[in-house]
Amino acid sequence: MDLTLISLFCVIDDFCQELLPQWNAILLEDTNKKRNKPSQMSTSEIMTIMIYFHKSNYRNLLIRQYSVFVMKNVRLKIEFSRD
Repeated sequence: MDLTLISLFCVIDDFCQELLPQWNAILLEDTNKKRNKPSQMSTSEIMTIMIYFHKSNYRNLLIRQYSVFVMKNVRLKIEFSRD
């Protein structure tokens, strides 16, 4: 199954649209008040990066080569832009 980055993101985003409301409905409430600041990236964007990384040949996500590969060849910034 060969997925491009865009099609992978679409599949994961559809999955998250179904999962997250159901998941939030069954979570137990925390009695400690915490800030609920939204993150810069959506859950589906984070999952896409992680799945794409695991499909690649890299062994460490924190290495510079993977970051350069993603930014140059895959262009995640352009494909995941919020414009």
